[in-house]
Formats: sequence, structure tokens, C-alpha cells
Amino acid sequence: MFLDLDQVRSPRRRRSIIDSLVEVRFNRRSAESLGILRRLAFLHRVRVGIISDTHGYYHPEIDEVFAGLDLILHAGDVGPADVLDRLEKLAPVQGVYGNIDGPPVRGRFGEHLKVRVGGMRIWVTHIGGHPKRWAPGVGPGLRADPPDLFICGHSHILRVERVPALGGMLYINPGAAGRQGFHQVKTCIRLKVEGGSASEAEVIHLADPVRPLRTSA
Repeated sequence: MFLDLDQVRSPRRRRSIIDSLVEVRFNRRSAESLGILRRLAFLHRVRVGIISDTHGYYHPEIDEVFAGLDLILHAGDVGPADVLDRLEKLAPVQGVYGNIDGPPVRGRFGEHLKVRVGGMRIWVTHIGGHPKRWAPGVGPGLRADPPDLFICGHSHILRVERVPALGGMLYINPGAAGRQGFHQVKTCIRLKVEGGSASEAEVIHLADPVRPLRTSA
């Protein structure tokens, strides 16, 4: 359940609440992640990269697209964990595992991530469905306590919209940034969070690398 941390005056109580909102496995990386998320929770302005369904592919434009961000959120189906290692060279990375992910990714991430970033309450999961048909188990949770932002992946279908039935909750599926799947265009999203709400969501189309032409001798 999301709580209004702005009303909690005790720093110790705030840290306790944030720890309870971060549903990640407690290993060395998780301990480091908690410190990062504590810092980002109360910043007035945060720049976030949102990516999903990389399936082991690290697009060459990601280094430029995600440069200068405060946080990267991966919505699952990462593939080999070295994708996360490369993303972490750009910014702190949090996320969830997807249905194709094995122990290396599941050891870093859980199935769900619920956290506050820049005052904005965020829920990330891989298989979430969409506003007209939520995945099993997701709909009741959203209706009981809708976050400000719900992020999921899995479908490889880019979708950004407000959900009036859930208090104007922002729904984001960043599409797929990998090569596997039926999608025609690889995509990801840059999000600006200011004062507890999303001020700008920018869809990035990742161009396919140009292959050199073959010439006959």
C-alpha cells in the first residue's frame, strides 16, 4: 500500500516506509539500491529512463539516449544480466524480472517493484496487462490503491495513457527495446518527474543500426 511520505516527519520512519515499498531481494545490490532510492524519493526533479523487453540486446543508441538520467527502470525480460551491467554505467538501475529471465536477473530483482521517486508513487511489474484488461491479480491491487504511475512490459506494444477510472493514473508500457518479437520499432521512454507528477514523457524510437553494403569483387 502506498503512503503519503510527505506527511511523515520522522526521518527514521520515512526510511522504514521506503524500505517496505521497495520489493527487491536483499542482497548486496539491494542494500546499495535502498540507499539510492531513499535519495531519489524526495528529490523535486528526477529524470527517469524506462525500458523493457531487451531480451539480451543492448541497442547502441542507449548510451546516448539514457545519458544524464537519475534512474533507469527496466520492466522485465532483460535477458542476460550483462544488459543491466551496461545500463548501470549510465545511471542506477531498478526493475523487475520477466517470464524469460533466469536466476541472474531474478537474483537482482523481484516480480514487483513499488517505490516513490521524486514524490511520485510508482509500481513496476512485467506482466501487467492494460487498462481495458489487467493481468490476473493486478487489477484488484490497482483499484484498491492506485499508484501515480504503473509501468509494465511483456506485450512489446508501446502505450502511454491516463486511466480516469483510477484517478488519472499514468500507464506506461515502453514497448520493446530488443530484437526478439513482432514489434517493428524498438522503443524506450524518458520521463521527467517534477513535484510528484510526470511533467513530460518522451518516446524514443531506436533506429536499427545501418549495415554496410556488400560489394562484389
